[in-house]
Amino acid sequence: MSTPTLPARLAHLQTRYALPITALLLCLTALLVPVARGLGLRSGWVELLPHSAPSVRDLRAGEQRVGGLSTLTVMLSGGDRAALIRYAEALVPRLHALPPSLRVREVRANVGDYQAFVRTHRHLYAPLVELREVHDAVRQRLDYERARAMPGYISLDDPPEALEALVDRVAARARAAEARAERLPGGDFVHPGGRHLAVFLRVDVKGGDAPRARAVVARVREEIAAVDASGAVTGVQAELAGDLFVGLVEHDAIERELVVATLLTIALCVLVLLVLFRRPRALVLLGVALGVPVVATFALARLTVGHLNTSTAFLGSIVIGNGINPGIVWLARYFEEPRAGHAVPDAIAATHRGAWGG
Repeated sequence: MSTPTLPARLAHLQTRYALPITALLLCLTALLVPVARGLGLRSGWVELLPHSAPSVRDLRAGEQRVGGLSTLTVMLSGGDRAALIRYAEALVPRLHALPPSLRVREVRANVGDYQAFVRTHRHLYAPLVELREVHDAVRQRLDYERARAMPGYISLDDPPEALEALVDRVAARARAAEARAERLPGGDFVHPGGRHLAVFLRVDVKGGDAPRARAVVARVREEIAAVDASGAVTGVQAELAGDLFVGLVEHDAIERELVVATLLTIALCVLVLLVLFRRPRALVLLGVALGVPVVATFALARLTVGHLNTSTAFLGSIVIGNGINPGIVWLARYFEEPRAGHAVPDAIAATHRGAWGG
């Protein structure tokens, strides 16, 4: 009596223990699903670069020293300037009282104290280029006046600029800078039209950290809703902007596109299988056979890499699309065997022999 070959032994196990094997695979899939679900998405552009890149290392070092570089802007609109300021005065104390867990480093709606400090010490902020210009102009004028006081001095060059003209030019620059500062009367971040006012929150949240960003946005919206419900100011609308909010919107858009791409891949695979096999049970067989490796792939990625980025986020459709190919080849070969009159164990063994090589 000849020794059964490996395909024959495998076919015997599959037919005799079909239900236990299926139950084991389903239990394994159920155990791996929670692990795979923890595979989050980090949509920050830094995640696309190698962590060993000098630019990434420099950015990480800067974030450790100064905190996150994200900004959440609360843009107030409607009403007049006085109403906008009253709304901001009601909202800012609430934002200052946000819990430390949200990592809000600074809330600023007015730079009046900064403007006053700069105005008082304005001479300390003179640009180095202008200081050198004044220094050189004064020295040239002094040398010219000394030379001109000497008897018999004759100059063939044009006299240097008069100090009065230099003072007027520097004063004009100072007035222009002061005019730019006056675009924020009272220090409030009010648009020149008087219809918009901005409140800025600096948050220690890295780009692409969607859970923390979502927590900050949700809490700020709660505080805005509380101010609206108080009725202290009417006719003012508050909307969110800033790179923190934009990054969160982009992150959610990528997640939606990821779901759409995966569902579209599954739908196309189902359609092709129905057209190819014309048997609904083929969908069940391939679905069960594909469930374990797909879930295991993402569970392994969760344990090794820990997250997806905007490039690898669409691997779900690729894993499903490529992973189903061996199952299609195997199942197509299997359906040929019963039509040839072979029993199920013999058909499975013949399928193993004919399909595994490919």
